[in-house]
Parts: sequence; C-alpha cells; structure tokens
Amino acid sequence: MKTLKKTLITIAVLLCSISVSAHDFEVDGIYYNITSSEDLTVEVTFKGNTTSSAVYSGSIFLPNVVEYNGNTYSVTGIAGSAFSDCTSLTNITIPESVTSIGTSAFYGCTGLTDITIPNSVTSIRASTFEGCTGLTDVFLPTSILEILGDAFKGCTSLCHIEIPSSVMTLGHSYPVWGTYMPFTNCTNLTTVTIESQNVASLSDLKSYFGEQVTTYILGNSVTSIGNGAFSDCTSLTNITIPNSVTSIGYSAFRRCTSLTNVSIPNSVTSIGSDAFSGCTSLPVENSVCYADTWAVGVTDNTLVKYTLRENTRGLASTFSYCTSLARITLPNSLMYISDRAFYGCSALKSLTLPERVSVIGEYAFYDCRSLSDINIPSEVTSIGESAFYNCALTDVSIPKGITEIMSSSFYGNDFSAIEIPEGTTTIGEHAFSYCPKLKFVNLPQSLTHIKEDAFSYCYALSSITIPENVTSVGSSAFTNLESVTLNSPTILSEGGFTDKFGNYVTEYVINADAEEIKDYAFHNSTALQSITLPETLISIGEGAFEYCTQLDSVRIPLNVATIKDYAFSCCTGLKYLACNAPVPPTCGTDAFAEVNTAECTLEVPDTVASIYATTAPWSSFNIKAVETPKEEIITRVDLVDGEVFENAEEAIMETITYTRTLGNLKWNALYVPFEIPMDSLIENYDIAYINAMHSYDMDDNGAIDKMEMEVVKIKEGTLHANYPYLIRAKNEEAKAMNITVENSTLYAAESATVDCSSVFTKFEITGTYQPLTNEEIAGCYALSGGTWKTMKDDATLNPFRLYLRISDREGSPVKVDTYALEQTSVTIRVQGEEPGTTSIESKEIGVKSEESDATIYNLMGQPVKNPVKGHIYIQGGRKVVW
Repeated sequence: MKTLKKTLITIAVLLCSISVSAHDFEVDGIYYNITSSEDLTVEVTFKGNTTSSAVYSGSIFLPNVVEYNGNTYSVTGIAGSAFSDCTSLTNITIPESVTSIGTSAFYGCTGLTDITIPNSVTSIRASTFEGCTGLTDVFLPTSILEILGDAFKGCTSLCHIEIPSSVMTLGHSYPVWGTYMPFTNCTNLTTVTIESQNVASLSDLKSYFGEQVTTYILGNSVTSIGNGAFSDCTSLTNITIPNSVTSIGYSAFRRCTSLTNVSIPNSVTSIGSDAFSGCTSLPVENSVCYADTWAVGVTDNTLVKYTLRENTRGLASTFSYCTSLARITLPNSLMYISDRAFYGCSALKSLTLPERVSVIGEYAFYDCRSLSDINIPSEVTSIGESAFYNCALTDVSIPKGITEIMSSSFYGNDFSAIEIPEGTTTIGEHAFSYCPKLKFVNLPQSLTHIKEDAFSYCYALSSITIPENVTSVGSSAFTNLESVTLNSPTILSEGGFTDKFGNYVTEYVINADAEEIKDYAFHNSTALQSITLPETLISIGEGAFEYCTQLDSVRIPLNVATIKDYAFSCCTGLKYLACNAPVPPTCGTDAFAEVNTAECTLEVPDTVASIYATTAPWSSFNIKAVETPKEEIITRVDLVDGEVFENAEEAIMETITYTRTLGNLKWNALYVPFEIPMDSLIENYDIAYINAMHSYDMDDNGAIDKMEMEVVKIKEGTLHANYPYLIRAKNEEAKAMNITVENSTLYAAESATVDCSSVFTKFEITGTYQPLTNEEIAGCYALSGGTWKTMKDDATLNPFRLYLRISDREGSPVKVDTYALEQTSVTIRVQGEEPGTTSIESKEIGVKSEESDATIYNLMGQPVKNPVKGHIYIQGGRKVVW
C-alpha cells in the first residue's frame, strides 16, 4: 500500500510538472509564480518545461521582495516540489516574508545539509524534506503548529531534532493508506527535545520518532507526560524530566528495557499505574516504587487491608481488582483519586476520603458493589464518568463545586434522595439510571441540560420539577414518573414529553410562561389524567393531546385563540372542559374527534354562553354557563425596594407607597413610577436632576480618563414619574425612606434613558424596575457611596435604580480610556454649591511664566503636563495665556 501511495504521488508530481509547466517570470535565476495580482505576492517555483534539478544548485538566497514588470512583489511562499530532487542544492536562505512551504518542496535534496525555517511559517507539510539524506541540522521556530506525515522521512543524517512548544500536531492520516509519521526511517535520530505539551501528551512516541531514539529531553513547557508516551521505547537510555512536570501517565515508560536511570523531580505528585513496569534495567534503589509522592502499585487480589504513607498525594489504578480489599486507610495528604483507583474492589464497604481530595476520577469506584458508605469532601470539583457505577451507596452529598454530573457516575446505587447542588448545569447520560430506591430529586435553578436516560428506571421516583433554565431533556431521561411540573418555557416549546418523561405520567403542571403547546407535545400520553396549562397560552398545537385516552378534564386559559387539527382527538375519557375565552377559540379539523361531546361538560362565562352555543364544535358540548366573577378593584399599591415592578398599564391609586433604606447620606438613585410633590421631600431630602457630564484628559494623551456628573438641586415643583433623579438623605433618620402619595397615577413600568452626551463622549443614564446583573449590563456604572462606579462581577442592580453607560461618540477623535475609568469612578458635583478641585481665586489674566518649576493647572485646578499654545491656564496663583 505504501508503494502504491509513493507511485501515485510520483505520478501526481509528474503530472503537475507537465500541466503547470509555465512560470510567470524569472529574476536572478529564481522562478516565480504570481499568487495574487491584487496583493502583489509571488511564490518560488521550479522552471517550466525542465526538471527542478536542472535549475537550482549550490547556495541560494531567496529575497523578501522581487521587482518585475514595474511592480514590487512580496515573496510569500515556496510552491510544492519547487526544489524537488535538486541534488546539488547545498544551502538555502528563506526570508521572513515566506509564510508557507508546499508539499515535497525539498523532496530528495540530498546535498542540503542544514535548514532554518523562519518564524513566519506555521506548517511543515507532508514530505517537505523527505529523502534529504545529507540534512544534519534543522531549526524549527516557535511559530510551527504542525509537522505532517513523512515531513523528514529518510533524513538519515539527522541526529537531533527539537520540537517547539507551539507544535499541536505530529503526522497525519490518509483516508486510504493510513497514518504517516514525520520522522520515519531517520535511522540516526538518537536525541529528541520536546518543548510541546501536546507532543508530550501523545502515546507511543516511538512511532513518531522511531525506535532508535536513545535520549529524550523534555522542556520546561511540559507539565505532564501522557499515558503510554514512551511505552516500548526499547532503545531509550536517558530521559530528562523538568521541574515543570507534575504528573506521569499510566504505562508512560512501560517496557523501556534499556532505561537505566530516572530522576523524578519533587514537582511530580502523580504517577499512573504501570508507569515503569517492565523497565528491567532500572536498579531497585532507583525504582519509582519507593518514592513518597505517589502510591505503589498493588496487584495482589488477596490483599485485605492496606495503609498508605502520609506523603501520598494521588492514587492511580492502584487497587484495581483487589477483590478482597475490605479496609483501607487514606492519608490526609491525599489530593485526588485518579481513574480506576478502586475499580472492582467488590469487598470494600466503607471509605473515608480526606478533606483535601478535589478530584474523583473516571471509574474510580466502578463496581464496588458492597460500598454503601462514603463521604465526598466539599473540595471535590470533579467526579468522573462511572465513578460510582454499580455501588451500594445509601446516602451521598454532592459538593457545591460540581458543575457537571458525568455519565453513569451514580448508576445503580441505593440512595433514596439526591440533592443536586446549585451551580450544576448538566446531568449526564445514565447518571442516576437504575437507582431503584430513589424517591426524591431536587434539581437546581442553574441546571440547563438533562441528558438521555439520566434518571431512567428509577422505579420509586414518581414526581419531578423541571427548573426554568433547563434547555434540553434527553430521550428517556425519566421513565417511571407520575407527576411532572414544567417551569421551563424552552422544554415546553420542544414537546415530545412521552419520550422524555415516560408513558406513566398522570399529571402535568405547566408553570412556564409559554404561548404555545407544540404539535404532538403530549401525543399518546395514555396515562395522562389532568394537565394545568399556563395563563399565557395562546395556541394548542396539532395533535397536542391526541390519544390521551385517560385525560378527563382540561381548563383552557383565557387567551387561547387557536386549537389546531386533532389537538384533543381520541381523548375518549374527556368529561369536563372549562374555557373562559370571551371569543370561542378557533378549532382545526377533528380537534375533538372521538370525544363524546354530548356527555362532556363545557363551562363558559355566562356573558358569552350564547356565542359558544352557536359556534362549532363548541355547540356540540354540554354547555354550562358560569357567572362571571366581578373584577377586584385594587386601590393601594406598595412598592418595596428589591421587588420587581411589572405594571403594564396606568391606574389611579388611592394610595401609593414606596419604602427603601438608603445605605448612606450620599447621593443615591431614585426612579419611581409615580409623581412626588417636592414639598413632601424637601425637609428630609436633597433631590437633584442630572444637568451635564464633563470629560477630562488628565494626562493629555488624547484619551478621556476622568468624568464628572453635574447635577442641579430641585427645591419646588413635582418629580416626574419614570424619570431618573438623585436623592440624598439629610439625616440618619431619613435614610429609612417611606414615601406616600394619595390619589395619584401609577404609571406603566418602562426603562427611560436620559442622554447627557458631550462633543466627544456619549453618556446614557437609564432607569430600571427590573433587577439587572453585572453580566446583563457589563461595563456600566451604578451609584455606590455617592459616586458612579463599575459594577462588580457578582453584583446585582436592584429595581428603582439607575445605571450609566459611557461610550465614544461616533467619529470622535478623543476616546474613552475604559481601563482608567474602571479603576476610578465618576464623581458628582452640585451646580452652584460644591466647588471644583481648585481653590485659586485670582481673576488676573497674564502671560505665561518663565519659572520652570511652576506647576501649570487647567481651569479646574488639575495639573497639566503638556499645555497648548494660546490656551488659558493657571500658574503661580493666577490665570495666564500660554
């Protein structure tokens, strides 16, 4: 197959040399093809109508640019096979302008002895230097991301190679011929330096560099050695492991029969199982089995009791298949339980994990079928896939740091209740499958995904509440439920509930604010007896409840306007309907087919009963008119700080109150949906409106780095509703606000914005009645301690507040220094009352002072580093024209 590959490549190269025979131009014996006439770029190529070997020889210097036909072209590439088989080529200098070197570019250049790849190149492509038998030195820059298959194949003089830290990929695969490695048949390559963590993480490095390598040197960029990385490197005699390495994977040096010495740094805290097994040349005194920073391997299936040394920090698959192990003492130094640490320890009944443990790996306690008691420390942030698969746990507390419960992690356990902590976003496939005693599950508000079979075959689990943030529930996530409460509008819009929750559900309660029941959402839910639909509902989809044969009663919400085809078709058990819609909903074809409408009671408001009686298909039901309840008249509204205000329309109120506690005697935000006479506030509060915003460039670098808000105090009149004001308590007692107005209008909730933009900067002050998180108004400012400050990462802006957004005006030459502003704040100054930062009183206008040590101020009293000619400044206590 390899011969076939080489034959096809040779044919392809010959075809290319025939079909792409013409170069565009030649300068100083080097041939070029134009790659972009617009960008004026070219690539070096071979001479047309002849082979490359007849063109290039000796030492070649490639220029950055080349002149041709009145244009200056940048040399940005070396074409594929450009120097192929140039056996007399001894040296080549590649400029930084070159960003790509094509496939087989230097194929068979047997006279080439060294090569330096410029920092502009990111890829060493397939067969680039294949067959360069004289090549002894190769310098690869840190820009290289990949070294592809056969790149240096057959470079028999190459003794050493350094793989930069940037390299992400070694070798590549052909769909038909398989995987090809970059250093195949480099028979003299004995020393390899690896700076790349990606390469150090690979398994079976001998297939990449060859079995003849005797020395590997790992650079300081390497932090871990991958599983099986140097496995079966039988020629390896020396390995250099730097202090940056903290873990060595399982089977990392397995069967390195020539390895005579290993110096493992103190930084290593984990060595996987079988890491050095079969290293027959390692002396006993240097064996890793005697180190104190990891657990020794234990393979004796008759082991009953084991005590680990105090310095042990991690466990690999140390006790796998110790089927007789019943007790083990773990030291306080232990920090993690790695993959398969206690895999198959079927006699282990109880275990205490030290509080420092933060990771429990995949399959860590897999099939520990007697394990009924274990504590999961609060520091644990990761529990791996199938970690407690088929154990006998009766009680478990999942730590708050867990964000994802992995697949099958608690499959087949015996607990009766489980509390999923707030912060968890995902419950994986089969995470709690076949937990037959599980009766209660509390899902957190943070949850977004419940995957396939997450709680399948939990026979005792009869009810579940799906939180509002859940966006997906997988197939058969629940299979034995009787009652489901849906708070998620996204899940409601997906439908397919029989598939998600099983066919035993007798009751659905929908609390989500949704407008539509999706087509066939509850189709064939043959056990369903009752459903609570949301008041926001407008439409019931096609076949939504088709074949729900046990459904006996439904209340159709007030706003439902459409019931689509077959929506309640074959609901043969339907005995009661209630519909308060003032206009009978429009029904599609056979919406109530097979329903015995004559025996089904339809309750409707008495005011529209006659309309239902003359409208199909409602007229076929047993209509019962119900007296319309009188609407309750609300005469008082209490607005409490911290509570959301969502009033949708205006209303006249006998009494409106607003209560709030101010945290200080400084300026605070005031934004309320009703008018307030100033005479009710003036005694205890200062009230101000925002008059203007001022911007300053403190260090004269063309960027605004200081802001000031100018406000005007209000002394009489009435404060408008839905308008941003500032309020300041005059005394400690007034901090407990209790504003009351009589016979006033309560206006609809709205977010109003005041624009105080200047010539250079845009300022928007917005009032809100909704609580807003920092994430929702990222980069905005809120009032804190009397000044405008950027909100902290975890902060929430309460209702009845203001936030300030600052941005550059379009086309402004002066920009906002966002970083500088975030480190300071936007101050507030009352017009005509609070002075600026200067105390200079002189009104004289003079000329600039010649005193070199006299400080120069602007008219706000702020120091100026670079005064502008013709401007007015303050120097020596008086105004001067500079």
